[in-house]
Amino acid sequence: MSQILFLIVLLTLGSTQATLSPKISPNLVLKFNQDPTTNIIITFATGTSAVLSYISENDFPDRDTLLFSLATALDINSVQSQSSVRNFLATTNFTSDPLWVTDQLWVKDSTVELVSQLAEFPEVIEIFEDELTFSFSEPSSPILTGRSSPLAEWNLEKVKAEEAVTLLKNVSTNIPTIRVCTIDTGVRVTHESLRGSYLGEYGWFDPGLRSDLPNDMNGHGTHVTGTIAGLGGIGVYPDAKWMSCKGCATNFCSMYDLIRCGQWVLCPSLPNGSRRDCSKAPHLVSNSWAVAYTPETTWFDDVVRAWHVGRVVPVFGIGNDGPNCGTVGYPGSIDVIGVGATTTTDAIAPFSSVGPSIHGVLKPDVTAPGQNVLSAAHTGDNEYRVLSGTSMACPHGAGVTAILLAYNQTMSYDRVVEALFTGADTNLVTTGRVCGGVIDTTFPNHVFGHGRLDALASLESLIGGKI
Repeated sequence: MSQILFLIVLLTLGSTQATLSPKISPNLVLKFNQDPTTNIIITFATGTSAVLSYISENDFPDRDTLLFSLATALDINSVQSQSSVRNFLATTNFTSDPLWVTDQLWVKDSTVELVSQLAEFPEVIEIFEDELTFSFSEPSSPILTGRSSPLAEWNLEKVKAEEAVTLLKNVSTNIPTIRVCTIDTGVRVTHESLRGSYLGEYGWFDPGLRSDLPNDMNGHGTHVTGTIAGLGGIGVYPDAKWMSCKGCATNFCSMYDLIRCGQWVLCPSLPNGSRRDCSKAPHLVSNSWAVAYTPETTWFDDVVRAWHVGRVVPVFGIGNDGPNCGTVGYPGSIDVIGVGATTTTDAIAPFSSVGPSIHGVLKPDVTAPGQNVLSAAHTGDNEYRVLSGTSMACPHGAGVTAILLAYNQTMSYDRVVEALFTGADTNLVTTGRVCGGVIDTTFPNHVFGHGRLDALASLESLIGGKI
């Protein structure tokens, strides 16, 4: 199909450009028919698989050393893989940025002439447009000044967050600081619920503008971060330290920004990109974004693989394309903790995407409150708003995971997942719905996954040695 589309595109461009290399994606060819320049991403033949396998097969004295070794090896790999292309670009006026986490190279405002030249390099296997992959609608729910009650919000009660934190503090001494990163629209750092839990230095990166301090022009990221670590009854685990990377500039997310954030997660730098320090890497990363999943959608796979090797737990929203079966979004559909959304009554939210994934994998993995969730607003330091979506469910998964890692921060990804699954509540409002041949009264299923998150039960399963 892609070859047919490529031929059709060439015909529309005319004979002067009919010699464009098949390495150039059909969508990029179409883009050049509309605009003279566009941002591109170049993929190289070497890839990252060999590096990830080598690091995975070796032992390291601690996580910091592992992360440093991983980032260094990936960086060196990309330098060697991309050297000829980088040297060529250095002779031009084009701006580029290496994406060592995926062995790719981003180039700003490329022309069709440049792309044709780049395609001639034998080590280049694909060139595609840096597309806007996901967009957020501007939050429109009413702004609330202050909270009406100091008590925990209903969603925290559902997942038994406060009870879990109390138990954690009763059974643990010297509880480690857990760093949680959001890849989103940013965060209002001065908000009353968030300013006290911000990591500070190494806690912010903006790939596009390289802004010095956390900011949020949309509100989505502020809301999400509040649900993870907000103080005053809105955050699942307010003792966590939050970090944020602006993968979504305002109402949209580009592939480059998201991949660049994925790279920063493995080895954070200061906001200006200097002084990398892999020891500041988050323990988990919360991603409240999803795109349509097709067999060709693999552009974030290498980032997730690198996170796994670096022992960064990935949590994703599953998407808002429900209620039909088989609507699960990407990357929540791959080897990550994919979170669907439930209501105040423990029914599945009507918008929550439902599995199975296109490869038949059971998704979502778990569900969490995602409808009518109150959290921080970006419009004022004491303002809040109610939002709905699997974007609101995902940070519950991140917050609960943070609690479990605070009990044992050396836990493997598989053990974290097992604890979440073991503690999940299956006493939910089911309808007898069948997706992927599994009825929703049988757990796990493709509607609720293994059940709705229960932080207390999951923590108890770890303490009691049930897993």
